[in-house]
This record gives sequence, C-alpha cells and structure tokens, in this order.
Amino acid sequence: MVTLRRELRRVNTETMRSRVRVLILYKEHEQEGISKHAVAKALGVDAGSAMKWRNAYIQGGLAGLLSHNWKGNRPSVIKPDQREALRLKLREPGNGLRGFTELLAWFNKRFNEEVNYSTMNKFVKRNYGAQCKVARKSHVKKDPGGHHGF
Repeated sequence: MVTLRRELRRVNTETMRSRVRVLILYKEHEQEGISKHAVAKALGVDAGSAMKWRNAYIQGGLAGLLSHNWKGNRPSVIKPDQREALRLKLREPGNGLRGFTELLAWFNKRFNEEVNYSTMNKFVKRNYGAQCKVARKSHVKKDPGGHHGF
C-alpha cells in the first residue's frame, strides 16, 4: 500500500494517476470487497476500465498496470501526392465517376495500389466531405420529356 501511494506521487499523467487510485481503492477494500461500479463511481472512471486496470495489476504487477499500449495515429495509406491527385479528380466537373467503387477502381489503377473500399470511402468522406449520390427511381409511366399531358 505504501508503494502504491509513493507511485501515485511519482506518476506524471492523469491516466496513470487514475490507474493507481483505482488499485489503492481495491486494496483498501480487499477484506470486504468492493464492486467495480462502486470504484468507478467513487473515482469518476469507467467501470470496465477499473476492472481492466485491476486485472492488469494482478497479471503483471505494478509494471503491468503502468504499461500502456496506446497505438497513436497511423500514417495514412494515401500518400500526399496521391491525395492531391484525388482532390483534383473529385473537383473535376466531368470526371465521369458514379460512386466510391469507380473512384476506388480509378485510384488503384492510376497508382497501382490495392486500397480497401472502406479506407477510400472514409478517407474521401473525412477529407473532402464527399457523399454517395443515389439516383432516385422514376415511375415507369412518367413522361420522359417532363410534360404533364395537358
């Protein structure tokens, strides 16, 4: 318990402090037990996180509790030069593309890549605000000229 209190003063991020506080609370209630929901409510953390941190301590000790496996941001699959070509293609008025599938086919052929459909879809929506336009069905008896028959 003394080690945990010393560790609480040593750690420098709020996330790590929360992890140690959770463990201290579990240790204080070791005899009678305490629910993960009570720990979460007392410390203002997620109950699932409290449980995960407790298990990390049980499995790996203090080092296991304080090790983090944050992934961070991965670099984009789409390179800056490809991004620019994509931007120009999307801005081109008569680009002839009728959807994300055709855009993906154009991109993969042009850059000799194998980019995933969902990767391209999310990238284009996030960076260029693109939307998939869907043609609406027209009634079979509708006059193709748009005249109302009057």
